[in-house]
Amino acid sequence: MRKLILGLIVVVLVIGLAWYVASIFRQKSPEPQVGSVALGGEYNNTTSTSNRDACNRYTARTTVVLASTTPAGFPVNGDENLTAPILGSVVIASTTAHALIIHNATSSSDDASTTIALIGKNAPAGTYTFDVVMNRGIVLDIQAGFEGGYMFNWK
Repeated sequence: MRKLILGLIVVVLVIGLAWYVASIFRQKSPEPQVGSVALGGEYNNTTSTSNRDACNRYTARTTVVLASTTPAGFPVNGDENLTAPILGSVVIASTTAHALIIHNATSSSDDASTTIALIGKNAPAGTYTFDVVMNRGIVLDIQAGFEGGYMFNWK
């Protein structure tokens, strides 16, 4: 009887140990963080050259919606877990003789829009940092004739 009980205890211990070892290998190891930006915190970007015509300039006034939210400040898809976009910076690589206006708006016809910045004609090349929450969205108002090389960063 004593051997039977000892045998059952050994079997239970072996099964328990096997289950413990298997659970360790089933755990997903976390992805290593690369760089200084947390996953999901990276910036998106686009350039002003992506909408140009063959003459490398805008032939008509153009409105570009980079990111849009509803008037309540939630993304268009309604996901309340996402936050309003943040305009990080505007990098001017080459200048133009035409202005660019950045609006906190949902569209070009948004009556409640706010002008965030007016980058005037012949603005010097460089990085213009904003890091501002755009609770309605990011809308660029580009004048006809604009031919600058700008990069817009947002998240």
